[in-house]
Amino acid sequence: MKRFTDTWLRNLKPKEKLYEYREGDGFSVRIQPSGTKTFYYIYADAGKKQRVRIGEYGAMSLLEAREKAASLHSTRKSGTDLKLNCSTIAELAERYLKEHSQTKNTPRVYKEAKRIMEKDILPKIGMIELDKIKRQHIYDLLKQIIDRGAPIQSNSILKVLKKMFNFGIERGITEINPAHKINEQQGNEKTRVLSDKEIASFLYGPMKARTTEGTMRCLKLTLITGQRPGECLNMLHEEIDGDWWTIPKEKTKNQKRAQATDHRVFLSPFAKEMIGSGSGPVFPSPTGVSALGTALRRLRNRIDIAPFAPHDLRRTAATNIAELGYSQDVIDRILGHMLPKIARTYNRYSYDKEKQQVMLAWEEKLKTLSIQMGSTPGTEPLR
Repeated sequence: MKRFTDTWLRNLKPKEKLYEYREGDGFSVRIQPSGTKTFYYIYADAGKKQRVRIGEYGAMSLLEAREKAASLHSTRKSGTDLKLNCSTIAELAERYLKEHSQTKNTPRVYKEAKRIMEKDILPKIGMIELDKIKRQHIYDLLKQIIDRGAPIQSNSILKVLKKMFNFGIERGITEINPAHKINEQQGNEKTRVLSDKEIASFLYGPMKARTTEGTMRCLKLTLITGQRPGECLNMLHEEIDGDWWTIPKEKTKNQKRAQATDHRVFLSPFAKEMIGSGSGPVFPSPTGVSALGTALRRLRNRIDIAPFAPHDLRRTAATNIAELGYSQDVIDRILGHMLPKIARTYNRYSYDKEKQQVMLAWEEKLKTLSIQMGSTPGTEPLR
């Protein structure tokens, strides 16, 4: 095996396909078609070849790379599992998702963190070495997201980055959190409420959109019940008993709070029409809340409604219920809001009677709106 030299490395030319040379004791260099030369340490684990990225030639010297490879070789010989070693953002992200997010978060939170990693973080900064990452890298990444018109998404990315680097510090993988002290974007308060005409068009109008029946039923159920889009999407037939849907506390937004309780929702006839009968998931597809937003964006040019998000349907229901004359206390019970501690302690009333009354009154208003479209909830086909 050839011992690498700087002159030899500098003279290596890129080829149409990636190729590689090995020096010995696992030390190697790969040459990309782009001309990038990257050092690796290669070893066998249970008969399978494993590869640890060391760094790029030019960003680090040959001597530095060889010393790091020797250190990794010595570490492995001592019996340490090199899979626990992290040298890049991508490797830290893999450990964070596997050891923290997947085990300590809900499946929905883990899935969203993984999506953010794969879509927005790793393609941009995944190959940066942990000891080379700077706050400027994080700032530039977030600015690209903001510039594409997604400031709220940039906040979600920032939160994941902060949690990932804090995990790295706790495990002794890295010493700093470059996302620390970077502030979130201040978005405008969300106030979108559909008008009566828009509600009628959404519920009863001919959509003619490339959207599955299940997706539309889930969105309509969000408006009819006032529940969170994710809670509607994850509904099971087994959670329904007659006219009542009990959302287990583990599936509510308040799940991590010690005072969280199951949330009971009264189902009006219109709501039950959206649900149907069966077993298991009421809405087998789509598989995520983001798909609901995608469905609504497809409708923008097909119905006479200004853009709105799935959560705006919940706000629309709450606003209309208030306009019907019901108090905020009752509305909070319907929406499943966590009440102040003193209210939780002294008021143990279930409000089932009021919930039923409100949902039936809200359905009556929806029926009157259907007249504007020349249909009724019971006869209009699902879109």
